[in-house]
Amino acid sequence: MTMKKLLIAGVSLLLTQFTFAQNRHEPPAPVRESFQKEYPHSQPNQWIRSSAGWSVSFEDRDNDNGFVTAHFDSRGRHMDTHVRYDNHDVPDHVVKTVQDRYPGAEGYRYVHIERPYAPDLYEIRFRHRGRYRTTYLDENGRVAHYNGWR
Repeated sequence: MTMKKLLIAGVSLLLTQFTFAQNRHEPPAPVRESFQKEYPHSQPNQWIRSSAGWSVSFEDRDNDNGFVTAHFDSRGRHMDTHVRYDNHDVPDHVVKTVQDRYPGAEGYRYVHIERPYAPDLYEIRFRHRGRYRTTYLDENGRVAHYNGWR
């Protein structure tokens, strides 16, 4: 009986290792090539696959943006890049719009969403009246819609 249990445990361990090895996500060649073309001096940190395509986090050495997340569709088209901004780097009219619409809000976090095929946006997360909220504004400070990356 002990040998049978050891054999079952060994097979289970091998299957578990194989399963985790398969979860290492490597995007298809068009996605990797698009990343390298867009960010030739940056190295991808971790790729994550979703139903919409591929996301990758990395230090953006090409644009000096710090740590960012870029999204690519399954064919390799660069959809957008999310860059965390310090509060003092956000245009004044964007800050003013959010403060006017949500007086008394606090804990602002700004993300600049750079989009090659559409106007850039700002994602603003904050706490207002005890609830966490997210809103999107265009570069002119107007409310915008963003479906996000899925």
